[in-house]
Amino acid sequence: MHCNLIIENVEKMNEVREKLNFIFKEKKIIKIEVFGNYCILKLNNKEEWNILIDKISKLNVKFILTPILEEGYYNGSLEEEMWPKLNEITYPNVGDNLDTF
Repeated sequence: MHCNLIIENVEKMNEVREKLNFIFKEKKIIKIEVFGNYCILKLNNKEEWNILIDKISKLNVKFILTPILEEGYYNGSLEEEMWPKLNEITYPNVGDNLDTF
């Protein structure tokens, strides 16, 4: 399961990263920063989503945290090395075996 976190700008994303890094480490949440203000988070359980929304809401930042997604795949134009990382989060049982172009 995973979700997407979008922060209003790169400077605020730096603040969020700094203040929430302990949660990512403690809960072993995998975070892939796709763009400067956007990341995809691999969650271990639904409670982690509740923790994230609670902690981020207390920061002075505009954000969107998507609902939990059980699986799915992303399409787009990214560096080739990003796709195996994304596949690991969105299709944990498939990983690098998905075709990329």
